[in-house]
Amino acid sequence: MELNTDKKQNEKASVETTIEDIKKSIIGQSNLVVNILNPLCNIDKLPSKVNPEESISIKIFFDGSVGNQLKKSDDELSIFERQKDNMVKIIIDEKFKEKYLYLSDKSNKGQGLSDVEESELHYMDTYLTSISQIAAMDAACEMLENQLNRKEYRTMSRAGDVAEVPEKMPIITNQMYRNAITYNEDDTAYIQPLKSVDKLVFKNNILYFEGFPASAAQIKHLYTKDNIETFDLPLLRVFYGTILNCYMKTIAEDNTIEEVITVYYPQLARQMGKSSNLSRLDTETTINDILKFRSIMGITEKGQNILPVLVYMGEDREKNTISFASPYMVKIVKDIYQASIRRNKKTGAAILKKDGSPLLKAAYSYLPNMSLAKEKNKSAVEIVCIVVATIEAAGNVNTPHISARTIIERNQLLKRRILNTANPSNKNKLLDRAFNKAWELLLTKTNIKDKYPDKRLPDMKAVDYKVKWIPTMGTLDMVFEFPSEPCK
Repeated sequence: MELNTDKKQNEKASVETTIEDIKKSIIGQSNLVVNILNPLCNIDKLPSKVNPEESISIKIFFDGSVGNQLKKSDDELSIFERQKDNMVKIIIDEKFKEKYLYLSDKSNKGQGLSDVEESELHYMDTYLTSISQIAAMDAACEMLENQLNRKEYRTMSRAGDVAEVPEKMPIITNQMYRNAITYNEDDTAYIQPLKSVDKLVFKNNILYFEGFPASAAQIKHLYTKDNIETFDLPLLRVFYGTILNCYMKTIAEDNTIEEVITVYYPQLARQMGKSSNLSRLDTETTINDILKFRSIMGITEKGQNILPVLVYMGEDREKNTISFASPYMVKIVKDIYQASIRRNKKTGAAILKKDGSPLLKAAYSYLPNMSLAKEKNKSAVEIVCIVVATIEAAGNVNTPHISARTIIERNQLLKRRILNTANPSNKNKLLDRAFNKAWELLLTKTNIKDKYPDKRLPDMKAVDYKVKWIPTMGTLDMVFEFPSEPCK
């Protein structure tokens, strides 16, 4: 958890710690109790039961046991371990503890310290006081955040029958449907923005244009990509993940999905990495983003089946819920499920597991965090989705690789931004911002390093990082490879 380091804010915090109490804790005479008034957390609103005038007490004890050899660099002298809500263990380096106690005893006995020893003891006193306060502040903030979480779930239970918003953003890896949540034209499925939807009516699961069932040929004159900046594609992936999550939970029962999905807005916001303290403006912004999708249609079956992508169905302010429908995404979820069933090559019959459910081929990657949806650099988010799908499709057998040019071709938002930029230098700046942010998000907002610990991924601190990982208009044919390397 990050702490607020704003100077003016820090003046409002009160942390009580004395060096004598720290010494007693280090030698095991007593636990250190740190009292915090007005904890400085990234929490916009304190839980209602917290009195800002009362301090929070955190118990701290130090572990300097033999074998605690932590000092690998100047800032690795200690490790925090949460024990309970209000208790923290600080593991300190064994040699650091011995040196500290030696200098303290020498000073207390009046034996006199050299200038170097005086300076060293002062540093150690300052360090121990600082880490005690930081550990206590961290614990206090986590306590408050846990209270907020418990409050959220209690309130969510009162919201009624709501769909769970998952923590992970599913990325389609099934090659046939890989463009289903993209603007890339595909005979199987893709999404298409329209100039106008005034003459379109969706009724009984059929889209009508001027009173007749619509086909791609009839409404092709309405197609456009000029307005794709308007739409929040990562948000659409959030709703797709919610629909998919609902379907996978009910598939064993009746293989259906509710036509209208209702979500508890605070949970939706939380999974997207937004603040716990939500304003009315925040809710209205999300609703407006949903409403924009009314001018996008999902095109399937070579243009023979056209369905609305996302329809806003209303909100319940009292319950804090938002409802939406998506005939297109419901169809895609079901179609991908059917396409993923392993079948007997001779008979075509589904291969079943012991519990009677069908054996499925992998169709999604669940590596990205849903919080990717709040990122402002939407081009970078789309690059992450493309790269994750590439790596997951190759698995551990083949070496995943993809060129910068291919990524841009599949990333319509970035492609159009480049096309609409005349100055070559500005084009390169666009590429730099998009790819640099994408590699950062790949490393920090996905679990790719956990699943593929031996994959060669971008090293943003390397001297040749930009040469290897950031394309320019003159190096679009550069290929990004992600081979497996022996563990060092």
